Amino acid sequence: TKSAVLSEIIKDTRIDMIKLTPAHLHVIKEMNIAGGTAIRKMIVGGENLSTRLAKSVSEQFKGRLDIFNEYGPTEAVVGCMIYHFDAERDKREFVPIGTPAANTDIYVADASRNLVPIEVIGEMYISGPGVARGYWNRPDLTAEKFIENPFIPGAKMYRTGDLAKRLMDGNLVYIGRADEP
Repeated sequence: TKSAVLSEIIKDTRIDMIKLTPAHLHVIKEMNIAGGTAIRKMIVGGENLSTRLAKSVSEQFKGRLDIFNEYGPTEAVVGCMIYHFDAERDKREFVPIGTPAANTDIYVADASRNLVPIEVIGEMYISGPGVARGYWNRPDLTAEKFIENPFIPGAKMYRTGDLAKRLMDGNLVYIGRADEP
């Protein structure tokens, strides 16, 4: 089973870092890792990570684990934002997705593509050299998703369809999809 394979990976003393989804963390949460593990870092992405789940897994590893919440669509080199979870500091329902990686700009804007204030929900746009040029043989979708960047003349940005809000400390929190109720 998949959980048996995950258990073997967690118990493998040669592996100290793993990249997975929150769904995997739910499986890990149910494991007995009292026998020990070499895992010291988890990079989590692909789904919204609840603070409750991150804290539970962190406690299971008795504070010897760094959890990083990563965000990024395929169109923007996957990992374009990252946040280091802190069980003591993080009290929101969901773990922030962080701040932009080097050479990446993240904008949170309204339907008219005006930047929204801090703590206001808007759609995320990504710009920088890591953003794809478009979709293979899909000029219609490329024109819809890869648009002119109004903040940097001559540059393009990717319209993610993801909603987020920027926090006072500059980190972003993922809210959901713009096309879902």
